[in-house]
Amino acid sequence: MKIREILEDSLLIVRFSVYSCRDCLNFLISELDCSKKQSKIKMAMLIANIPVRDLHVKCKEFDNPRLYRVDSLSFDFDYSLTPYVFMIDKKGHISDFFIPRKEFPDQTKKYLERIFK
Repeated sequence: MKIREILEDSLLIVRFSVYSCRDCLNFLISELDCSKKQSKIKMAMLIANIPVRDLHVKCKEFDNPRLYRVDSLSFDFDYSLTPYVFMIDKKGHISDFFIPRKEFPDQTKKYLERIFK
């Protein structure tokens, strides 16, 4: 499956692995939960290295029905196991790539405010 195949409108993609830093991921999810409530932008989570049977558990945990198991993307950055986010439009063009860092919460808040405005 290609990301383009799940697109109806612009979509915020949240990419992480089950091996990602858990504190970093919890921080990102918390910030997303606060921000997305005030927006109509849709979001999808692409999770690497997750057993298919665990997807429904993550669906409940993250309160997000758009979860996909995608073990590899053609980004070199994908191998660092750091969560990242980006916007993708319905033509498949990527923009607003961002690496949230729990050490810099203000940057993440500003990014999400801009995306979700």
